[in-house]
Amino acid sequence: MIERETIKRGGRRVAAAMTEFFTAPASAKPLAVFRIGLATVLLAQAFSLAANVTDLFGREGLIQWDVTYDGTDRSAMAWAYPHLSWFDGLFAALGLSESTGVYVMFSLYVTSLVFLLVGFKTRAACIATFALQLILSNSSPATVYGVDSFARVSLFYALWMPLGAVYSIDAILQRGGAVNSSAARIGLRFLQLHMALMYLASGIGKGMGAQWWNGEAIWRAVTMPELAQYDMLWLANYPWLPIFLGWATVILEVVYIAAVCSRRTRLPIVLAVISMHVGIALFLGLVSFASLMIVLNVSAFLIPSEPTGLKQTAASFDPQSMVAVAA
Repeated sequence: MIERETIKRGGRRVAAAMTEFFTAPASAKPLAVFRIGLATVLLAQAFSLAANVTDLFGREGLIQWDVTYDGTDRSAMAWAYPHLSWFDGLFAALGLSESTGVYVMFSLYVTSLVFLLVGFKTRAACIATFALQLILSNSSPATVYGVDSFARVSLFYALWMPLGAVYSIDAILQRGGAVNSSAARIGLRFLQLHMALMYLASGIGKGMGAQWWNGEAIWRAVTMPELAQYDMLWLANYPWLPIFLGWATVILEVVYIAAVCSRRTRLPIVLAVISMHVGIALFLGLVSFASLMIVLNVSAFLIPSEPTGLKQTAASFDPQSMVAVAA
């Protein structure tokens, strides 16, 4: 009987701790930084593509619409893969040529990103950005790589996060929602858990192959013609360096999930990961991808989430806070 009561009492404490961990009010500032950073990176990427819009997304572009969409998919999930060709009828009804229609869609995407950046009609801007990014990506798969996948996931999370509560026009107009809220805590926790599990999965995946342990992965990446920014062939004279970098990358990603759980090691591990992404930008030229990953790391773990004017409760991704609640 005593053991049963002890188990029940322990279960209630764990449930209370989990509730506190996931729903205690948090400041919306980390999510606002997430919104601003995400919109900034995607705007920079959009401007880099602006000069080649029809070549990348047009019907007769580098990859024609007949290749990217055949119009015969009648499956239940076909609606989840929208394509620019769906809007042929709308373009015609508005008296627009296909190329002009593509420019209009791209311009709407840029406009929605500007609205998201400044936090004006934030929820609607986020929905529009997510939908338009999905349409453009599906219409030009040749332009899609890591940053687009992470952007799509980030925008999906952003759909239900209170992104406009602070640092926004909506906040100035007092329609951005509460500065401190359980919704902000839940959104931040999902972002933190996604980052932690993503790096863990990435590290385990790298560790399962020999290329990251023997330095081959690093060597191939920095000498690949389409990625290499500098002549890195000199690394052949120092084989220990790519081996060291490969080991460091695997270990860094695997321990990330544990290191961010402690206030003592959180800052060093996040700074180390940021340094890794800076290296990716410098040596592989993947600036948009690296910038987005830095934004995700900073907003998830480095921006204080302590609610203003409230007693400190589970303010960061720290299991010790759960223990304190349960005690």
